[in-house]
Parts: sequence; structure tokens; C-alpha cells
Amino acid sequence: MTGPARPQVVAVIGDECTGCSTCVDYCLVDCIEPAAPAASVTPVPSVTIREDECIGCGVCVKICDALDVNAIRLVPASAAS
Repeated sequence: MTGPARPQVVAVIGDECTGCSTCVDYCLVDCIEPAAPAASVTPVPSVTIREDECIGCGVCVKICDALDVNAIRLVPASAAS
């Protein structure tokens, strides 16, 4: 018996992220979370996506686009970090 197939694409967060965390509430598999506070020049912490748990559904991308932030994009799973 094999596990579920790996998605073709996964979501990644860009530097444009404002840290609004709206995508966290809409993630279907709960793989997006607020980033841990770090010593950074960015005043608002962004979010992180656990790419190994992402199913590539694109809901977070649509939410981010609707907010005109456009900080989340889908990339081929093989190219994700």
C-alpha cells in the first residue's frame, strides 16, 4: 500500500507578505501558520507554509490575490525548498 501522491504544485510565500494571516484561516489542510518572531527589519511577521503538507489546492493564492497582496504563488513541488 502506498501513501497519497505528492501534489504537482505547492504554495510558497513571497517577500510581499504583509503578515495579515488571512490565508491561515482558509488553508484546507492547516499547513499555514504565522511565522515565529525573529530579529528582522520587517515590522510585521509573515506566515510560513509547511510545504511538505501543502496539497496545492490554491485556496491561499486566491485569498491573497483577492486582498491585492499577491504574496503567495504556486510552484512545482520539485522546485519548492
